[in-house]
Amino acid sequence: MKIAYGDVYDEIMAEAGEDQLVEMAEQEAAGATDYFQFTSLINREFSQQRKIALVEALWRVAYADDEISAHERHMMRKLESLLHILPADHIAARDRARAAAGRQLQG
Repeated sequence: MKIAYGDVYDEIMAEAGEDQLVEMAEQEAAGATDYFQFTSLINREFSQQRKIALVEALWRVAYADDEISAHERHMMRKLESLLHILPADHIAARDRARAAAGRQLQG
């Protein structure tokens, strides 16, 4: 069963309104000292396919401004490692996001 990044977004938004979700995320992020508290919950609750869909959605956000900064690239690699995403899966997710953004598939 293939899960698209939109399915993950729709599922999250169905559980909480956008404004409420953003407010909750900002509150949690303000008190966070690392990514582990977030990624451990995702690892516990998400299937591998949902985690890959989430990574693809995050890459789409990163490509939204047509530029990937060193910080964005580092953060994505860190998240992919913490979420136990295989290299082939993270490359495929990144390439799908890049293609959706209309960018050429290059390093």
